[in-house]
Amino acid sequence: MLTSFSRRFACSAIAALALATLSTATLGCGVAQQPRNASHSEIETVEIPVTKVKDQRRVGFCWSYALAAFVESLHLARTDKTVNVSEEALGFYRMAEHLHYLSKEFQGADLEEAINAEILDGYWAIQPTNPYLDAFRLVKKYGLVPDAVWSYKFGGPGDVSGDDKLAAIRKAMVKLVKGRTRGTTTLDEIMSKALVASGGYPSKPPVSFDWEGNTTSAKEWARTTLRFDPDAYALMAGTSTDDFAPLVKALKRALARGIPVITSFDVYDSFVDVGDLKATGVDPADDRFQASSRHMVLVTDFANTGGRPGGMSKEQIAAEVARPASDLDFIVFKNSWGYATWSSSSRRMVEPGMYTLDKGYLRGNLRNGVFEIIVPKDIADNPDAAIVVNEEVTGSDEITEREFARTPFFGVTASELNCRAAPGIDQSILSVLAPQDVVFARGFEKDSLGQQWMNVKVGSSDDTTETSCYVRALKIYMNNRRLGTIRCPEGYGLHVVGREGGRYCMKGETQVLGPFPQDMVDKCIAWGGGEDICRNGKTWGKKLALAARGNGLCPAGSWYDFDVDYCSDGVNVYGPFPDVLVQRCIAFTGDQAVCLSGRWSQRVLFFLQRSEN
Repeated sequence: MLTSFSRRFACSAIAALALATLSTATLGCGVAQQPRNASHSEIETVEIPVTKVKDQRRVGFCWSYALAAFVESLHLARTDKTVNVSEEALGFYRMAEHLHYLSKEFQGADLEEAINAEILDGYWAIQPTNPYLDAFRLVKKYGLVPDAVWSYKFGGPGDVSGDDKLAAIRKAMVKLVKGRTRGTTTLDEIMSKALVASGGYPSKPPVSFDWEGNTTSAKEWARTTLRFDPDAYALMAGTSTDDFAPLVKALKRALARGIPVITSFDVYDSFVDVGDLKATGVDPADDRFQASSRHMVLVTDFANTGGRPGGMSKEQIAAEVARPASDLDFIVFKNSWGYATWSSSSRRMVEPGMYTLDKGYLRGNLRNGVFEIIVPKDIADNPDAAIVVNEEVTGSDEITEREFARTPFFGVTASELNCRAAPGIDQSILSVLAPQDVVFARGFEKDSLGQQWMNVKVGSSDDTTETSCYVRALKIYMNNRRLGTIRCPEGYGLHVVGREGGRYCMKGETQVLGPFPQDMVDKCIAWGGGEDICRNGKTWGKKLALAARGNGLCPAGSWYDFDVDYCSDGVNVYGPFPDVLVQRCIAFTGDQAVCLSGRWSQRVLFFLQRSEN
């Protein structure tokens, strides 16, 4: 029977597994794992648009990240515009409310003990009211704030779990309530004198702010700009395997309607394989179903057994939704552990930052724990409601501007892919691409039949030349390949290196922009390039640079770092970087020369990217 469930959201009660090898992971609300395999494939039944994957680090704010992702997806689907919602603003108010609750329930030594111990549980995730809809209540009460207006990551680069800030907040709160009786400490006092004055947060989230030329309140921004109505959704909680069918029916119907689904589940270490939460074929009574933490995410897709990959037509989606719940193979969810999340299973790899959870894992939750979803109220009331398919999520087999907006790099998945001189299957073939080749997309054109073609650049096998040609823009042939954005300075053009999708900035077809990794510098010196040119030269000649670089995705002596999406030598990362990060770098470090260069500290880049999130 489906019931409401209201226990504490224990996201941060995380079982830490060793990070020494790539086959292990620390699980819970705030830790991502290094991937073993960078391949991925399209598996969407519906195509719900999603915004950039974020990284909550080790702080137990998965509930706020799931809600922000939900609101952002709804806004993107409605307007085709991205918006970045501040998760930490909701976390700020949740912390304040929890401390206020403790100040009313306890006093004296009991209160100090609770402040110093209990409030660490879940980093004030959501307690003591309904664990999941409470996040919606916070939006009704306080509104939402754009990340560009108030952005502050609770876990900073030197204290990724936020423990130092928590300790400071605890100390300030104990001092604030010392000698007071229950109920005499106000919520405003806690915000200003415990959360802010302690240094835990630099300020309170703004009640109002300027947005697109107008002044608006946080509540009005959520209600009017984002058009988010918290009262339109309801919680379904399953506590037994009998609840499997109604949960699956409701989830599919919501997705078909174009509404992503917030879900929460217990994390079972034994069945998590990097990006796969997979336990199909395992008896739910298996004693490995022992929860190590609880997690909340955003479901964006589902796949039935034998389901067709790629975007489907309206009729096909309706047919897939109507199939029995037992036909479900797995669901896909947007996680909040950054982009370093691929499945090590070749069965169903997904886009970086996305995970899959199969029906065996879901049944394990229903047998041994609780599995919740938040869906539109009418669907929660009647999981067998009529199936309504939103045209906006029917998708297309063709690659469109939406995919191009994520990244201009696409990996070839077809066994062979002809790259032609012009759009059209009757045009001459200039190059034949193979699986794992990566192309740099330049734009789209239609052929005489109205079919979509992509104009691409592809490097040669010897890394000395590149070809511009046209490929059929179909998802069955290519997938997005996410790489960090490179922005060449004025006078330089972006070129493709080799068939793996490497990049460099070149001036006048002869000079390649540095700086370069140490391995390349050593080769340059060994080949007689001269200390001054090799170590200090801003540019190298093309022949020297390509020979020292090698033919991989990244320059010799560096590798593709999945945490930052750039090539790294373990200490530095290599750009040059986009303007938004350059400006953030200057504001953060004050070192304009370094920020305008093409080599940054990896730690600095990691922090700047997370502040962007």
